[in-house]
Amino acid sequence: MAGILVLVMGCRNKTPQTSCVYGNDIAEPTQDEIMQAGGRLIQEWENSEYPALYQDASQMLKRRQTREQFATLLRAADDSFGAKEFSRLEELYWMSSKAREEEAVIPCNLGAQGVQDLHMVPANNEVAALVYKSQGADETLRVVLHLLKEEGGWKLLSLAINASTAKGREAESYFKAARKSREKNLLHLAALQYRMAILLSELGPGVQEFTVSQIATEMKQIKADYLPQGSVQIWSMPSGHSYNVSNLSVISANNKIWVDVTYQAKSFTDTAGLEADGKELAKFLDQKFPEYREDFDGIVVSAIGTTPADAYKLYRVIVPFDQLSPSSAAKP
Repeated sequence: MAGILVLVMGCRNKTPQTSCVYGNDIAEPTQDEIMQAGGRLIQEWENSEYPALYQDASQMLKRRQTREQFATLLRAADDSFGAKEFSRLEELYWMSSKAREEEAVIPCNLGAQGVQDLHMVPANNEVAALVYKSQGADETLRVVLHLLKEEGGWKLLSLAINASTAKGREAESYFKAARKSREKNLLHLAALQYRMAILLSELGPGVQEFTVSQIATEMKQIKADYLPQGSVQIWSMPSGHSYNVSNLSVISANNKIWVDVTYQAKSFTDTAGLEADGKELAKFLDQKFPEYREDFDGIVVSAIGTTPADAYKLYRVIVPFDQLSPSSAAKP
């Protein structure tokens, strides 16, 4: 019996004890304190009061980002999404954990058995997650605040801003479109429609959503050429040129959505060459897969570096479909 007891105790010590409580099930006064803190922070974000927002941040966030780094990231989001207003709280979670590790993975059930999001949060702390819906200049936004309980109240741990619509369509619309495209054997279009559905469903870093994992599982069932998934492919052009392509995804910005193809540039010194490469790849994709025009506005060709000196370099060529001759696109 003693041996069994030791084994059981050992297993329990290795398994973090976690708790996640949703919405009105959160006890008072905790629920009210979280909502008041979240309301103040979301108002500071709406008003672009970034110094005040940083002042209300947790010590953990301040150790990761300087005041200027924090503001720079938020201003970049402003450039993408424009105005932000009419934020309203849609979801509220309170989480706690006891673990030896620095970080705990806390499952939050979404109402049905086995249906849950996973939040990666600092262990041995109280953490709250607030999900707001806000209106951007062109699209609806999803703003996720994670708050950390510190001495003196709830402080900002992280802030994630993502579009939840693209051209007025939500993730479910792109998900249904992907299934229809698969039925028509338009696999390349389906893959990017799945990616749009994932993009519009994400809650940001630190959260693994059940919906996203389900969409990704279905998307991975698609097997076709010219769909790099985690490995580099060599794409040969009619001209004889070849490109090492590492990713094919989507970008949504300023009420437009783009096919985004990423390749490994040999050099960043020849800007004219990068422009020519980008246009060649864009024309190739347009000719190869004219069905992309059904849902997308054009093609973004992203050149990335492969050497240590070029590791953080990025050069983009943006080619709207209306700059490509319709006659250049093959018939479906």
